[in-house]
Amino acid sequence: MKHRTTKLQKTLFCSIFAASLAACGSGDNEASAASTASTGTSSASNTDAAAKAASTNGSTSGNSITNPTVAPIVSVAALTKTGATARTSSNGSSSRTPTATTPSTNTNTTSTGTSTTGTSTTNTTNTSTTNAGTTGTATNQTNNTQANNPPVTTSSNPLRGRRIRLLALGDSMTSGSENTPGSFRSYRGRLYQLLTNAGIDVDFIGTSYMMPAIGGDPDHDGYGGAYIGPGGNTNNLWDRLPVVLGSSVDPDIIVMAFGWNSVYNEPSEAASKYQGIINQISAIKPSAKLMLATLSPQRGESEAQSNGSVPSYQSLNDVARSMANASSSDNLFVADYASAGFTYSDYWDVIHWSQSGADRAAQVIFDALMAGPLKP
Repeated sequence: MKHRTTKLQKTLFCSIFAASLAACGSGDNEASAASTASTGTSSASNTDAAAKAASTNGSTSGNSITNPTVAPIVSVAALTKTGATARTSSNGSSSRTPTATTPSTNTNTTSTGTSTTGTSTTNTTNTSTTNAGTTGTATNQTNNTQANNPPVTTSSNPLRGRRIRLLALGDSMTSGSENTPGSFRSYRGRLYQLLTNAGIDVDFIGTSYMMPAIGGDPDHDGYGGAYIGPGGNTNNLWDRLPVVLGSSVDPDIIVMAFGWNSVYNEPSEAASKYQGIINQISAIKPSAKLMLATLSPQRGESEAQSNGSVPSYQSLNDVARSMANASSSDNLFVADYASAGFTYSDYWDVIHWSQSGADRAAQVIFDALMAGPLKP
């Protein structure tokens, strides 16, 4: 007998079958969700990467990101080399090695699909930004180091950093009348003070002894009334050189301030004898630095006025300047008294100085020494 399915049975069967299908659909959806949780969807991965990139490059206010993925630092130079690559990683389980030509501003991330290009581009942007920041930090550190530790400057001048021996050679303008109250003065006392105040360790040397009225170092080789020599007078500097510059004497600097006695008494020979004694001293002590002092004008006169009244005065000063300027050995220097602006009150008589004049002369020598032989 053929079995017939009644309408009621069909209805009941369909109801049971529909319930079974619903149960099967629910199980499939749970498996899909579990798979998604373990591997992560492309959309979620890309969305998190974009969010992390924005947090790294932009403001960090608000909620913090736990364990953000940061691309390894890659130098800009490495990215610009042909064939160079930068390794990036989204979650540690997969990686992408984009080429250097990947645009840094192209973020092709979609909401439903996996965009590897978009992830790599975003990380490349982060890499460039991080590297630039690191470079800037290194530069600042370098600048700070230089500011905190300025380079140590050392003088190449062998006369700096040790005691120097200075010989003051000349006539009464060098010796002065220091032990006579109210008399004329020498530059020696003030020059000693200027040098020591500047930190120069100096020892005045010489065969004569007279302490300056204002203190200092008493040793010198200044002889009142001395001519330049040779000849003209038995009291001349040329004849004294074997003793003054003997083998045991080793001056670093010789200040040569003399000439008035020859200018007045042997005017036609003064300039040539002045040049001759400079050459002689240079030959005897070739390593010594010679400071050639021109003659200050006569009291109440300018240099031009003294040039007119005493022609040999100008000739001697011209020799001092020309020899110092023409020196190829750099051992001849000039202290230009003639253009120093001496005033009437700077004089004790026509040519000798009061204390103020001696101070002015000392300043001229000091300035010339610091710009020449004692230059750092």
